[in-house]
Amino acid sequence: ASDLVVTVKIELTDIRRDFALFIRNGAVELTSTVPPTEDLHLSMTINQWAEIATGETRLSEWLATGSATLSGDDSLQEAFLKAYSNVL
Repeated sequence: ASDLVVTVKIELTDIRRDFALFIRNGAVELTSTVPPTEDLHLSMTINQWAEIATGETRLSEWLATGSATLSGDDSLQEAFLKAYSNVL
């Protein structure tokens, strides 16, 4: 995670709100300011995000069922998921 540089757009589909995670060399910033382009695009509902944020469910579980999606460069997806598997 220390060398990962990625911008992840988080689309909360049911409330039609977007956020961005800016990850730069181990630092993570969550903001409501979404840049015009992103490296990865994560789509899910607000309830799914809440369950991930509280540790009730892992992102990998939502991705496996197809109810959440992650798109973008395959190697960046893999690096992102691996780097943050213990918190997402």
